[in-house]
Amino acid sequence: MALGDRRTEALCLMNLGSSRYHQQNYHESLDLLEAALRIFKSIGDQYNEAIVLSDLGNTYAALNETAKAFGCYKRSLKKARAGGDTRTEGSCLFNFSLAVYAQGKTDEALIAAEQAWTLLQALEDRHAEAVRRQIETWRAEVDRSQ
Repeated sequence: MALGDRRTEALCLMNLGSSRYHQQNYHESLDLLEAALRIFKSIGDQYNEAIVLSDLGNTYAALNETAKAFGCYKRSLKKARAGGDTRTEGSCLFNFSLAVYAQGKTDEALIAAEQAWTLLQALEDRHAEAVRRQIETWRAEVDRSQ
């Protein structure tokens, strides 16, 4: 199979995995995303590896497999930073912040979300506004609890 065909296959698997995630079919999502990750690794596509790892983190977080989720986010951040991909870095930081918040660690979630917002805002990414709103919500919760 040609390199372009393998990349296309992996992109399709990644998209299917994302679709299954949004349908709450988390185990099927994991299978598809892991298959995509294997292909991206085999062809040396670190850009898409970083994206898939963040998606895997989200899926593990949805399954309350926190250690696996955080491991995926860490690997995603490392690859995104190594490749200079600030959009994926920002997205992954925000995903990480949501998982950390779900663990009751609002201060740590705020730090990661603020880092994400800084990166995404600089890129004029459409998700920056949603991140900003989430930060405001968490700050208001902290203020109410003090």
